[in-house]
Amino acid sequence: MSNVALGTIARIRDVTHQIVGSFNGDMDGPYFHHRATIFDPSKAEEYAVNIVLSGLSSAIKRQNIGRDLAGRVAIEHRVKSIAGGRESLKHQYKKNNGEPRSTDINVHDVIKLITQGCTKKNHGLIRYETPNFTNFKSNFTSLFSSDIQKTVKLMSEFAVLTSIRSHPGNFVDIKNESRPELGLGAIVQDTTKKYWLCLQASCDSVRLRGAQDFLFVQLEKSENQPQYIVPYRTDANRKKFICLDVPNKGYTQVTTFRFRSSPTTKTVLAKESIGNKNLHFKSVDGQEFTWIAQLKQRRALRAVSDIGRQMARPGFDEFEPFRKKVKI
Repeated sequence: MSNVALGTIARIRDVTHQIVGSFNGDMDGPYFHHRATIFDPSKAEEYAVNIVLSGLSSAIKRQNIGRDLAGRVAIEHRVKSIAGGRESLKHQYKKNNGEPRSTDINVHDVIKLITQGCTKKNHGLIRYETPNFTNFKSNFTSLFSSDIQKTVKLMSEFAVLTSIRSHPGNFVDIKNESRPELGLGAIVQDTTKKYWLCLQASCDSVRLRGAQDFLFVQLEKSENQPQYIVPYRTDANRKKFICLDVPNKGYTQVTTFRFRSSPTTKTVLAKESIGNKNLHFKSVDGQEFTWIAQLKQRRALRAVSDIGRQMARPGFDEFEPFRKKVKI
């Protein structure tokens, strides 16, 4: 992954002339038009950056970086490098009674599983004592880790990269103009230690005047394939992870809290807590909600979609023998 990161950054230089050519001086007029006609002109600044980033993403994808740096040849070299001359890697797992077990898997078989896919058919090429297929897949990262505990940490770190846009650990600039804004995808914790996910539509989180109700769904802690894994630091400055889920029938856990917007930004901005560096949103009734993280846009939209789908299930009386069973 480090090669992919470096390669992607390097390719930005290769496509710079193409991007600059697309966003030439002639595009200033339409940008000025956009800024002049929206309710909050300052929002156009982030809009301009997002357009350029989108252009960069499209240009880089055409460079086939994934195939070159994360394809079969690159995988084979990296796995052999991790093995360090050994003929096998150790797959680690726990039995049902919690007893730790491990099995040595030939390096060539590991490469086949990565490049061809870890399917039930390919699981058969493992000629060793291994757990069942589901258990084998769920602990696949252990082949590249020193122990099971380290495996869980590595998987949590990767999950954060794929689903969390920002969190206090990487939000270093807390100037008034740059603080997190309350809106769709914000995860907060109230004073009773309950976690909440903001479901407010993005367009209803800006251009606010005075106080506004914000929609939230309560999250629950979950260790079994959680939807959201959020990093946090303990009082001893040790990094840990919170595993959260939207509960089954999450729409029954939906509620609103009222917040007052900033007269300058027309949004609800996070503030620093007294006595520490935590950021929080303060409701009209005085309750503080500590900012935990901001989900990436698509992950937040999926939560809204899932809750809407739960509410849209039709429920009515019909002839039971002919009733179609639908799984949600």
